[in-house]
Amino acid sequence: MWIALTWAAPWSIGQEVSREYQLKAVLLYNLTQFVEWPASAFPSPESPFIVCVVGPDPFGGALDEAVRAERSNNRPIVIRRINRIEEAADAQVVFFGLARRNEVAEALKRVRGRSLLTVSDFDGFLSSGGTVRMASTPDRKIKLRVNLDSAKASGLTMSAKLLRVCTIVQAGDE
Repeated sequence: MWIALTWAAPWSIGQEVSREYQLKAVLLYNLTQFVEWPASAFPSPESPFIVCVVGPDPFGGALDEAVRAERSNNRPIVIRRINRIEEAADAQVVFFGLARRNEVAEALKRVRGRSLLTVSDFDGFLSSGGTVRMASTPDRKIKLRVNLDSAKASGLTMSAKLLRVCTIVQAGDE
């Protein structure tokens, strides 16, 4: 299953991006296939599915490659790199890189109640109110940890298939 992906050596597409972030880019795309957003999460039926990366982009071109020619809920996927959470007003997914760790709690407060899947890969993200954390393990695997309370508060429905391969945590348990 895609959740048990491992990385062993650096690999890049056009620029230096670690194999770890190549895999996390694929995982980020795959998450969009296992989460259901309410219709109100989109400005119109023709609106694209928007994924934002806040701050320095650890994926390089890997995220663009992962979603190239792909769709989510029959919508084309658009990747945006942004500096502030306010620039994600019409987004459905936001990834916070480690460089924004000190700002994430405040940013999550600003988007609370919106149908927005928030994702990161640093410790403490779920405790701050984030929804999904891509946790790297010592044996070079990536495991997903999910804060279901955050997903429910955002009006998101996660599939049973996704939840079977994730670790479900309470916000204070991380």
